[in-house]
Amino acid sequence: MKKILLVLCTALLLCACTDAHATIKNVKPYFKVGTETVTSRDIYEALLEQYGIEALSLFINEFIYDQLVTPDYDPMKKVNEEIAELREEYGDEYYSELYGYESESEIIDLFLEEEKTNLIFTSYIKDNFEAVIENYLPTKMAVAQFQDYQMSLMALAGVKDGESLADLAEELGVTEIFDGEPAIYSRESDLPIEVESYGLYATGPSLVDNPIAASDEQYYIVQVISVDRNSFKDEIIEELAYEEAINSEAISYYCKEYNLTYYDIAMIDLVKSSNPEYYP
Repeated sequence: MKKILLVLCTALLLCACTDAHATIKNVKPYFKVGTETVTSRDIYEALLEQYGIEALSLFINEFIYDQLVTPDYDPMKKVNEEIAELREEYGDEYYSELYGYESESEIIDLFLEEEKTNLIFTSYIKDNFEAVIENYLPTKMAVAQFQDYQMSLMALAGVKDGESLADLAEELGVTEIFDGEPAIYSRESDLPIEVESYGLYATGPSLVDNPIAASDEQYYIVQVISVDRNSFKDEIIEELAYEEAINSEAISYYCKEYNLTYYDIAMIDLVKSSNPEYYP
């Protein structure tokens, strides 16, 4: 279905390369499904009504991916690894048990689309790394959240004595949200403002002097591990590729890069109202 949809989208999405534009009036061929033949205008109206922004995003993402992919990149390599892990952990029927699909091919198509989209986001971060660093301040640190102040004091004392914050957090009953494990945090990590102000703006490795009493009425121990972003660049790219704000930036960036153009007011209104990142 996805391949058919992508072909159909060529009749509705007026996407241009850097040196040419397409218009609906210039799309003359019919499209045939089984024994039924429809005009390009029929295709356009059907897709607009039934698929809307989904059809649009599928086609644009595929177009961007085609511009960014390199000969040595094989998206199926990662997909096959994921499939193998799922089979090993959940058995051969994992696609039905976990996802409710009737066949493995459906899951493969889904994972393949995700892997291709991920290439778009990681490429954007790599190409704009310094700007991303400045805007999102990704920082490697350990954050543990406690409901009890005395427990947070005990955890802080243990860290000062050289113990692992993650181990102490587990021992003392830390919440599941911030469990003390080292991770990449950024402005998109939903940290309390007090924790963000301490950790993301640190100039070097550090540990809070006292538990941070945050506005959510929880207590935090924050240990900044590294602010040398170039030393864990790959980790930053992998982590931030899942951030929605950066994903939107990436789509908008490449839509402008490749001169995406619309000629239909209905589609323009749809994009502006639901997914403005696809309207450069």
